[in-house]
Amino acid sequence: DTLDYFVMLKGEVEFATETGAVRLQPGDLVVNRGTMHAWRNDTDQVAVLAAMTVPAMPLAAGRTI
Repeated sequence: DTLDYFVMLKGEVEFATETGAVRLQPGDLVVNRGTMHAWRNDTDQVAVLAAMTVPAMPLAAGRTI
């Protein structure tokens, strides 16, 4: 399991999870914790983001983030 941080630097992308999607623009930050997700760039511009992934203990009954 991981804890993932994403910072949008340039362009736009759609960040989608099982519960919906959001459009990310420069300066937006995503913190993702163990969810299935997808990225989509449906523009004609290059999109750049910075990503950091760190190890995390699995989430289970009685655990917190």
